[in-house]
Amino acid sequence: MRTDLNTPAALENYLGARRDLLESMRADQRNGASANDLARLVQTAWSRPTTLDFLKVLALRDEVRALIEQAGLKPYVDVSTPAAATAPREVRLLVACDPLETPPEIWGGLPARIEGLLVGAGVAWVFPDDEDLPLAALLDEQEYVQLRRG
Repeated sequence: MRTDLNTPAALENYLGARRDLLESMRADQRNGASANDLARLVQTAWSRPTTLDFLKVLALRDEVRALIEQAGLKPYVDVSTPAAATAPREVRLLVACDPLETPPEIWGGLPARIEGLLVGAGVAWVFPDDEDLPLAALLDEQEYVQLRRG
């Protein structure tokens, strides 16, 4: 591949600006701005339904991250929004610790603690490929689960 292309740098600038815009909208929403007002502000970039979807996903991500942190599970669990070509469309929860390096008392109770947090917050999980598995399978396979409003 040629190394004198302008496109890679422009793409990185665009992706960075998109991330900044999404996080700025989320910050404005946390400070009281309505999702509808934000959708109107960015209508030249994204449609109203797309913007509302982005904000919904980011709000769920932030809520679950806060739950995980408050429960003291941040070193063991990661919550992210992988960016697709247009923006994040899903929230993923992944066990981010090695079972061999995690104290047994934490590792053994991790699925129940995660499940309790999610159920208590009205958050449901879906495994990749729509498998119907208990949340404990997350630990067995080290797979991520997609989160959604219950």
